[in-house]
Amino acid sequence: LKLVWLKPVYYSQVLGAACQHSPYRPSTLAAMGHAYKHRQTRAQLINWLWYYENDAFWTELHAAARPPWHQFANRIKREWAKHGWNEHDLRFLDNKQHCVFVWQQLNKSY
Repeated sequence: LKLVWLKPVYYSQVLGAACQHSPYRPSTLAAMGHAYKHRQTRAQLINWLWYYENDAFWTELHAAARPPWHQFANRIKREWAKHGWNEHDLRFLDNKQHCVFVWQQLNKSY
């Protein structure tokens, strides 16, 4: 099992030095919008799943990878929480388009 953590990205790194003098510049990832945080967490989730080895999990996930997508989302959330991460971080999976995107990314061959 190989876990890879994504390095936090700060607002100034994204927008460059030009925004550093703005009084409205948030200083951390926590101040970013929810869509940005969801994309970061989704990337971390896909990276984690890509290297995750648990045959029972993959069998169940494959069976759940169809409408209704909430079964797919719940299976991933349970596994995520079992490894000590916050299940609430994956609330974006309540949207079926995110579930479909995650499944498509996992089934890509590189």
